[in-house]
Amino acid sequence: PTQSPCAAVTECAWNSVTSLCDVADATVKSIAGVETLSGVLSKWNTCQSKSQTDCTGDCKWANGNCELTSKTVSETLVDGMSDGAFKTFIADGTYCTNSRASDGTTSDASLLSCWSNNKYENGTSLPGYCYVTDELKHVVAGKPECFYFPGMTWLAGIFTAPYPGYDKMCPNIMDRFIIKNTECQKASTKAECGTGNYKECKWGEYTDDEGDRCEFNGDYIWKLIVGDVDGDHLISIMSSCGTQSSEAACGGFEKDIDFFGLKYPEKSKVKTTLGFANIDSMDKSKAEELQKAVADAVGGDVKADEVVIKGVQFPVESKIELSTSKSDIDKDRAGFETKFKTGLAADLGVLPSDIVIKDIKESSRRRRGLLSSHVQVDFEVDGAPDAVRAKALASQVQSGGGLSNLKTDTGATPTIPAGTTPSYELRVEVEPMTSYPDGVATMLNTATITMDGQTAKVENEAKVEKNTAVVSAANGAFSVAVAFLAAIAGVAFLA
Repeated sequence: PTQSPCAAVTECAWNSVTSLCDVADATVKSIAGVETLSGVLSKWNTCQSKSQTDCTGDCKWANGNCELTSKTVSETLVDGMSDGAFKTFIADGTYCTNSRASDGTTSDASLLSCWSNNKYENGTSLPGYCYVTDELKHVVAGKPECFYFPGMTWLAGIFTAPYPGYDKMCPNIMDRFIIKNTECQKASTKAECGTGNYKECKWGEYTDDEGDRCEFNGDYIWKLIVGDVDGDHLISIMSSCGTQSSEAACGGFEKDIDFFGLKYPEKSKVKTTLGFANIDSMDKSKAEELQKAVADAVGGDVKADEVVIKGVQFPVESKIELSTSKSDIDKDRAGFETKFKTGLAADLGVLPSDIVIKDIKESSRRRRGLLSSHVQVDFEVDGAPDAVRAKALASQVQSGGGLSNLKTDTGATPTIPAGTTPSYELRVEVEPMTSYPDGVATMLNTATITMDGQTAKVENEAKVEKNTAVVSAANGAFSVAVAFLAAIAGVAFLA
């Protein structure tokens, strides 16, 4: 499809370029903690809206879609990243994996196809090797895809190279792995391995002379690279995002990803959510306009380029009547809400967590001359990344004819009240950086902020957020690097 049904706007997002459930571009910030909307996601959205005839420039027509060129993806992912082993792998590896040369297996045919597609888009050869095997592969939507290996010199360097944004570690990553692996090998039984002092270990079964043994679990490689705290966050993010194999399921996991505290430990962050009616898109120019509007409105030490813009979405509001009574619902309100969210989410192709119930009230209806008891549920569907998806959701809700799962789960017949017109708005989170958070929060709640001629409505009162830094990485580059390190851990490290 040209518009992704993976509309849930959380910190996961379906990436059309890589066909991966990845860390969403809307969560990615620069090292300074200032998020821009000119990255992969905004460029991807621009391409997605184009026809095959207009699909030029940074876009190319592939797989029935107007998608970003590999060159654009590569340059965007490493924009601002210092030169080094990680940048080399991501910049060149994008061309290899994005070639989609594999047939979805690690067969000899796939290997040869990946090998022959070891090229930049201009036809010149990549300096490394593009191939796919059982050990080294990039998993795309659950299937093996081409993997990029820059070479042995690069391999020796990446284990001693600091991760972008971090100081070089001593011992280096390889030495840290050896220390961990030596500790794991002290566990002599499968039952002991993976628990207690050996919780970061896993049992390996081998037919060689050494036999089965307890080894360091390569899934924890990020803890060796960026430290225990940030490593745990990265592992958690990827376990949430990376395991989702469908666009509809992608996006149901919220993670706080933030470089803010790393860069500005002495400052605090103020957070609020603004709503704008009659705006159908969010791009770099609007983001910059909003940053300036917020800075001008609150003044003080708040600078426009230090106002974080995130959580961009177009929530849809509507209402549904159900042939049940409020008194029956009140007997188990929580149970009803769970069934309502589960059923409606299945009908709309979203996550239950995207459904927000705003009100439930009596709504008597006349049927065959008699009044029958009904309830009206006012609700919101969160997560649409653009107005196109919001309009599609609104249309689905308005039709009312396809709410079979809602009827089955609630045991009540759903109907759309006469005169109901689902509506949507642009909603965005803003986070000014300041040394005076309480004062800025107060001003945000009363300030008049306009963007594209529309005045913002404060959706949530501004609050001061504790400074807790969590590491992030560029969209796409993140999963590529994880895939590589996990694979290397199973081959080079554990060989």
